Amino acid sequence: MRMLQVLYLGDNKLQGSIPNEVCHLRNLGELDFSGNMLSGSIPACLGDITTLQKLYLNSNNFTSTIPPSLWSLIDILELNLATNSLRGHLPLDIGKLRAVYEIDLSGNELSGEIPSSIGGLQSLINFYIAQNQLQSPILNCLETWLAWKYWIYLVIAYLDQFRSLLRNYVISNK
Repeated sequence: MRMLQVLYLGDNKLQGSIPNEVCHLRNLGELDFSGNMLSGSIPACLGDITTLQKLYLNSNNFTSTIPPSLWSLIDILELNLATNSLRGHLPLDIGKLRAVYEIDLSGNELSGEIPSSIGGLQSLINFYIAQNQLQSPILNCLETWLAWKYWIYLVIAYLDQFRSLLRNYVISNK
């Protein structure tokens, strides 16, 4: 089994924790334990499987923090830890996931600020963080920008309308 590259065990009503023996599968490219009833901590040794490209641990009952070793998976493309009860902060090390195009951390109990290193993830297409207690100066700036954008739109619309009225006035008074 050491040559195993894909292990899908999703939606099997598995209970307990992920056995550490999974971490001995050094050629694993995809690991799916989603949709089970797994609990406890996510094994830190998963971060040692450097060949992992897709990791799905969503829809379980994990209650720990996200192991820092997962942020070392520089070749990971998809990371789904959604719908658990994971807590803690997102570290700056999340920016090490240079190849990742999808991260789903929604539906957890994560808190603190969204690290600025997220901006360096050039391949990131989808970043799901809904239903957490995360905050971000970026989001606050975005809200402010959107509010200003709305007001600027109103001013432009008003000026455009004023220009039309003025043009019609000039034409009718010739």
